[in-house]
Amino acid sequence: MVKKLRIKRLFTRNVIDAVIPEDVKKGNFPVIAMDGYEKRRFVVPVSYLKRDSLVRLFERAAEEYGFNHEGVVVIPCRPTELERILSQQD
Repeated sequence: MVKKLRIKRLFTRNVIDAVIPEDVKKGNFPVIAMDGYEKRRFVVPVSYLKRDSLVRLFERAAEEYGFNHEGVVVIPCRPTELERILSQQD
């Protein structure tokens, strides 16, 4: 339950002030996977937040960058790693 609350807090902060890009449809959110100089933007369905592997990546992001930041969530991993996680079947 604590993990869910932390992730929810991560996505509800400053939502009113945010400008949502056109490619981010309802029920999705943008993230950037960045490892060194390699970075790539992804649009992820909210339903994927149930996946333990994705939750672990968000925990790493919180440890590295904290919760108090503005803009898109940056995940400290290779874009290919996030792509693999997102392509896995439930």
